[in-house]
Amino acid sequence: DHRDLHSFPTRRSSDLDGLILRGRTQAKLGAPLKAADDFDTALPKLRRLTPEHYIERAQILVSGDKKFRARALAGIAEGIEKLGDLHTLHRHAAQLEIAAGQPEAALRRVSQLVAKFDGHLRWRILEAE
Repeated sequence: DHRDLHSFPTRRSSDLDGLILRGRTQAKLGAPLKAADDFDTALPKLRRLTPEHYIERAQILVSGDKKFRARALAGIAEGIEKLGDLHTLHRHAAQLEIAAGQPEAALRRVSQLVAKFDGHLRWRILEAE
């Protein structure tokens, strides 16, 4: 019953995994904004955040409509702020910037990381890509 889908996480507000699951389900049902809202509610409260949580929310948003790229990119920036300069998050941010027609922003992002991490090979490879 679809009512159970909407009431489950609210009945057990501590069940953040339920919110994530509901978000994933909303995405599969074609409701990316509702899905992203569930992620928005759960992410600040999760104890074990991963880059994949932020990337999944971004992917859900852009799967619904390309006009949500700015919100997706802001969500990746939130992940970078919380988790640090992780390669997976910056790679996804650069991909979003390129898809949005902002390759200069993507190159600037990666060039700053190359400088910050003293030319580390992982960042140089991303810069080359």
